[in-house]
Amino acid sequence: MPGMTNTAAIPTPKQEAGGLRQAPLFNYPAEEVFMPLVQVSVIGEKTPQEKTLIMNAVHAALVDAFGIPEHDRNIRLRSYASGDWLLPPGKTERYVLVEVFAFAGRSPEAKGTLFSQVVANLGTLGISPGDVFVIVVEQPLHNWGIRGGQRADLVDLGYTVKV
Repeated sequence: MPGMTNTAAIPTPKQEAGGLRQAPLFNYPAEEVFMPLVQVSVIGEKTPQEKTLIMNAVHAALVDAFGIPEHDRNIRLRSYASGDWLLPPGKTERYVLVEVFAFAGRSPEAKGTLFSQVVANLGTLGISPGDVFVIVVEQPLHNWGIRGGQRADLVDLGYTVKV
């Protein structure tokens, strides 16, 4: 990506003294985890490496802010031609829109941490804070079809979404 200042991958999960970061409020098997669905929108063609760096930056923020497991990913990146997107005033061609669709239940503090982490992580890739927009769209469990089409509110998830 033109202007990228760091070509190294964003480390996920974060390494801490004594090992990998653990999600403090969750205790459930990997098959019980439901990663938020994430769509990242950018302008212009990106190389596969650039796409991976951007998605890793967003995923690392989700691991930190929402405590999701590192391995649980459901992120897609869409590139738009500059003529296909009318940008808000003051935004540049490096604008990044991150839409996070999640079960309802994250605290305002967790969402604030997500917002700041996404901006910080994308900043390591040379993307200005003013060119990052993040939105969390929460839905009640009954709006999610999981495990072969079951309503999530009727399934024992094995955890409560409270971060």
